[in-house]
Amino acid sequence: MCGILFKSKSIKLFLVCLVALAAGTLGAANTKAAQKMVSLLPNGPGRPFTWAAYPTTEIGIADARNGTEVTPSGSLQTASCDLMLMSGEADRPVNAPIRTLERGYMPIVHYHFHDGSVRYDVTMFSWALSAAKPYRSPINFIRVKAFNEGSAPTTSVLTLALNYGAGQHRGISPRPKFDSNWIYSFRPGMALRANQVMFTFPTGAKPKLFISQGAPYSEPQKVKASANTPVLLVQYTVKLKSAQQTEFVFKMPVHPIASDDAPALQQLQQLSCPEALAACRTWWRRQIRGHGLQLCLHESKVVATFRASLMYLMLARDRLPASRPGGRPIYVQNVNKLQYHAFWFRDGSYMVRAYDLTGHSRRARQCLRYFFRRQSPDGNFISQSGQHDGWGQVLWAIGQHVQLTGDMKFAREAFPHVQKAVAWLEAARKRDLMHVLPAGAPRDDEFRGRSQKARITGDNFYGLDGLYHAILLARVLGHTATAAAWQKEYNNYYHTVFSRLHQIGKTDGDYMPPGLDIKGGIDWGNLLALYPHELLSPNDPLVTNTLQHTMAEYGEGLLKYLWGVHDYLGMNNTESFIIRGQQRSALRDLYAELVHTSATQAGWECGAAPWTTRDFYHDLAPHGWFAADYIAMVRNMLVRGQGHTLQIFSVLSPKWTQPGDIISLHRAPTRFGTVSLWAIFTSHGMVLHIHGHFRHSPKSLRLHIPWYVAATAASADGKPLAISKAGLLLPVNTRVVRILWNRAENLQNWSYRAFVKRFEQAWQARYFDHKVLTFGNGLHVWPK
Repeated sequence: MCGILFKSKSIKLFLVCLVALAAGTLGAANTKAAQKMVSLLPNGPGRPFTWAAYPTTEIGIADARNGTEVTPSGSLQTASCDLMLMSGEADRPVNAPIRTLERGYMPIVHYHFHDGSVRYDVTMFSWALSAAKPYRSPINFIRVKAFNEGSAPTTSVLTLALNYGAGQHRGISPRPKFDSNWIYSFRPGMALRANQVMFTFPTGAKPKLFISQGAPYSEPQKVKASANTPVLLVQYTVKLKSAQQTEFVFKMPVHPIASDDAPALQQLQQLSCPEALAACRTWWRRQIRGHGLQLCLHESKVVATFRASLMYLMLARDRLPASRPGGRPIYVQNVNKLQYHAFWFRDGSYMVRAYDLTGHSRRARQCLRYFFRRQSPDGNFISQSGQHDGWGQVLWAIGQHVQLTGDMKFAREAFPHVQKAVAWLEAARKRDLMHVLPAGAPRDDEFRGRSQKARITGDNFYGLDGLYHAILLARVLGHTATAAAWQKEYNNYYHTVFSRLHQIGKTDGDYMPPGLDIKGGIDWGNLLALYPHELLSPNDPLVTNTLQHTMAEYGEGLLKYLWGVHDYLGMNNTESFIIRGQQRSALRDLYAELVHTSATQAGWECGAAPWTTRDFYHDLAPHGWFAADYIAMVRNMLVRGQGHTLQIFSVLSPKWTQPGDIISLHRAPTRFGTVSLWAIFTSHGMVLHIHGHFRHSPKSLRLHIPWYVAATAASADGKPLAISKAGLLLPVNTRVVRILWNRAENLQNWSYRAFVKRFEQAWQARYFDHKVLTFGNGLHVWPK
């Protein structure tokens, strides 16, 4: 009954079913699990929604060696320490989990808290100590504005304090070992630990100084402190008349400055917060809004997350010195600068492609050169022992870069590495009894057990993707004989893999399992038969039934991984929905992903069981692979290459196509060249302008028609077009398309805000009833 009701498009039926569930008339109670549920507070009316109970985000400078975590409470954590704000006479630690980014995408974090009638507005950002080498000397700024909202004068207390910041199950790693023998001290305007300046503070307001809570500072000394004990407290008594405000600025070097480094300390003292903030704004605006692909549509959360995802990728990258005098700097694409401050081919390949998809090809090229440095002497690309997905991912990323940019100079630079890699594959397949990639023991992804070893389906999908792109590279460089030889290898490899999968499918309902040779495992790389490269026909039964199998594993609208939900794994299915023309399924996934981001547009990885803690534990946000997948997903909804066809507007939300709305996509890289699209929507249809700078022309353009409209007439440059369910097939040189349509009613369910509202209703029904009710895969929370 419940499943039938939720398949209805009627909001009334949805709410009837939800109320019934909340009353306990449907489903089974699980009190133990219910106790793990966390209130949605402080999410509330007028506040930006954050899914995570303990959200994290990151500030920093692009390419700097280290970044800074904004912790769940709103403290700043570097690799050295935590800097925390406290308020009131009792020095209550501030707890401000709801933060926002300036303009929705800049790494300038804003939040506020109250002490009585005094509202404190906090701004946190990073800028450089040295303009000459900004990536080496980031400084965190904490600007606190106090404003008396009351009608009478009042007094408040604001305190800044240092602690080691054990972080429990979250935090930056690695960290220096906590030392109980550290000496703590103050200098005018400076707080020191072990003769290093940890932060600076304004002295004009005559703060009180404490070595630890309740212990006024008198001289340098050790402190009987645990890792979480506040030390070096700087306390301000804030006296304000009604509507009066004041401001404090604190500076925190990401790398503590030695107390005898006079030049650096002088630079630190002279840094102006207004000037640094203005420079930070200008730099990020130029990077995100001034270069590469530009996206505008009428749903701010979608666009802000797209832009912030690119920003988070830039923050995650390291710039290292050249390995030899006069050489190029080394650029390493990490996942983030928090606990995943490390490189993996699997994450890095997707992140490099995200740079290419957004027109930041220089960054992509710089990162790919580091891939070459990590190639094994035998030609393999492998991040960790037992994980064979990297081989294909690297060759795919190289091929995609050349396809999206036409960079022939880089293609020639990469080709020797590709040749060496293909030679490794040929030898590895000859040695393997099944003639596929060697059996792996990844201890992650598909097979986590120490003893689990398998020839992994996804590794071989990536292997085919990589070899396919190696062939393309050989062809564009004119290596005809090499391309032909590799094509024979590809044909044999393809036949071997899919003969095995069809054999398995005969007894397993056309489901492609995680392993080619053993049962079990977790759905991961077996979801990749259509994306990132189309290995099968979109409607092949193997694809269809594998999708149906994994859809049953969803929770809260996301694909499960082990006991919890996974924040970006399911976007592999979303890409398949886009390719298969399942517009509503793809759009539902987009909004489910957005519901699970923070107010700072950050995605994470995994860890929380559905409808429980909303805690991703050690898999902190922002996560680079999520960011890369989100960029690709939104871009592919709007424009993508498929075969020899340029696909336009594969998925459009009703929220983006209201009368008067505009969708603009400027300088979008595709395999054919760059494309700009500009669509204007009216109450009766759409006018689309197409402008392409093609290096080589597609054979056709296909414009998809939204599922919620019935097209009645269409024309391309004034000439009538035939209308079909597959959309409009346009002449390649089309410049203006006009479509008349009748629009369906009651489409208010399809927006980010509507999805948040339904999620909150479903959550509260469980939370206040103190029961966890069986909701199946959770997809029925969203409209079908």
